[in-house]
Amino acid sequence: MRRTLVLATAIAATTTLAGCSTSNDSDCESPSGAALEVIAESVAGVNPDLQLTNAHSAVSPGDDSTWFITASIEGEGMGDGALGLWSTSADPSQSDFSAAVESANGEASFYSDLPPGPTADTDPLINDEGARSAQSCTLGNEPA
Repeated sequence: MRRTLVLATAIAATTTLAGCSTSNDSDCESPSGAALEVIAESVAGVNPDLQLTNAHSAVSPGDDSTWFITASIEGEGMGDGALGLWSTSADPSQSDFSAAVESANGEASFYSDLPPGPTADTDPLINDEGARSAQSCTLGNEPA
């Protein structure tokens, strides 16, 4: 049952992505179902009533080995929800994605059971253009 719920959440997050409408769609990558399933399972491990929506990914400029994934984390009683940020060393848009994923901000650490990565304490939403691009896409804004 839990695996079905997690897979349904990953599919819902993936289908929410089809309408990324910015002038530079290359900045609004859609994470694959495989990448979203890793995150959805980790969120369900903390609270199975939470779901991911509107996920996007972007590579860190100048560092092709760091990718960021953002998603809205939503659930009953959360109001507007939270913006989770995760990092990985492989392109999460690839259907055969199998790399490790780490929490990259406080919300991701709080709402998922993925370990904190090296950027978790440095606030990549302030310091990394790739993280900001993924965040802008998730929030529906023009990438910076």
